[in-house]
Order: sequence, then structure tokens, then C-alpha cells
Amino acid sequence: MRINVCVKQVPDPEHFPSGQYDARGFLARGLFQMATNPVDKNACELALALAGDDPVETYTVGPENAKQSLRDLLAMGATGASIVTDPLLEGADLISTALSLAAAMQAKGGFDMVVCGKQSTDAGNGSLPAVLAEMLSVPCVLGAEKVELDGETILVHVPMDGGVFVWRVPLPAVISVTKNINTPRLPSLRGMTKAMQTPIAMFDLDALGIQLPVKKATIISQTPLKKEVKAQIIEGETTADKVGKLVLALKESGLSI
Repeated sequence: MRINVCVKQVPDPEHFPSGQYDARGFLARGLFQMATNPVDKNACELALALAGDDPVETYTVGPENAKQSLRDLLAMGATGASIVTDPLLEGADLISTALSLAAAMQAKGGFDMVVCGKQSTDAGNGSLPAVLAEMLSVPCVLGAEKVELDGETILVHVPMDGGVFVWRVPLPAVISVTKNINTPRLPSLRGMTKAMQTPIAMFDLDALGIQLPVKKATIISQTPLKKEVKAQIIEGETTADKVGKLVLALKESGLSI
């Protein structure tokens, strides 16, 4: 069982205010301390639990300093790491990112499963696992909260309205997981030392032999959302009096009742 894990370096969600963009419309990542996308650690924990003694390879796309996120997963117990870094990937959209990840995985050999976090804390799109699965021509299930091996297939439990759907999926496959699936282990001192000593494979677009789409997604415009909360205390001698005043206040605010 060979499992790949995708990881993303994001602005530290503990210190990152939303809506911080540069003049081009990109997230102003350079203004904030960077960290590993939290749910990607849940993805790594699942991969380590399912793989046992088999290899768990980690992959990322980003600038060279994104290696730190790979080392975070290596410290947890992952056995290998690869990064795709290229100036042309700055501000890469979903298609370019998925294309780069797929090419790197194919360059490193086959796999039985790819595990991703459900979404990142910066963009929060949640679509990358599905796009990656399309690039790799394998099935995909999103939002797993439990995964079980069953021979040549996996049983993927996904909470839905009205219950839990259990999907039987043939391998190889791509799945994304939520933070509810497990509790990521803390790295040991030995693991952190090993992570610093493990070589990280580096690829650029030429090395992978791929070309990005001629037209990348661009931000046409952006409008920060403003949120204003107003509070009004409704007073009255009886409950009926209060309800009547509340209904009147709602109508005066423009709500149709």
C-alpha cells in the first residue's frame, strides 16, 4: 500500500485576517507567518495509519520555503517528500496546481491512494482533490470522516443530510478528509531530526515536462464584504406585547412577515 499525501503551506490561521490582498488580487502571503494547513495533518495521520510500514509520500506546490510543511509531515512519520516549485506557478489556479501535483506523483511512480485535506484555510475552495483525481484518471470521494481498507477497495464514510453515506471505491483513488476523522499525532524529537535529514525531491515545470494552460484564472475584481451587526432590545409588560413590538420592528426594517 503506497499512499500519497498532499499538503499546502498557508498563512498561519491563528494570525491571518481574511481579506488581505496585494494589488494584483493575490493573497498577501508574504505579510504573515506561514504554517501547514491544519487538516492536511489529519490526511497524513490517516495515511500513516492505513499504510503501516509501507511508504507515505508527501507532495506540495509552492515556493521553496514551502518545504517546511513537507518537513512537518515527515516529522509525523511520512517517508518521502517532493515539491514542485517554479516562478510560473506563482498565483497558480486549481488546474495548474493539480496538473503539477499529478505530474510529480507520476514521476515518482505508482500509488494506491492519494489523501488530501478537505480544504485549505486560505482559499477554502475544497475543489483541488476532485481536480487532481481527474488529472490522475482515478475515482474521488470528498469529505471523509472514516476510511477502511477492504481488500482492493476502500470504504469511505461521508456524513450527509439524514445520515452517513458509505462509498465502496476501487483503488487507486483520491479522497479528502475533514478534521473530524482523527487527531494528528505530535512529532517526536527523533521524527523532527529525521525530517531535517530527509532529502526533498524538487521539480520544476521543465523537469516534469508539462506546460501550464495558456490562460490561467485571473481575478477580475474584488469587493470586501462589510458586516454590520445592530442590536435592539424589545421591552414590554407581557410576552404578547413584546412579540407585537418585535413584529413591528421587523416590518420597519424591511422584512416581509
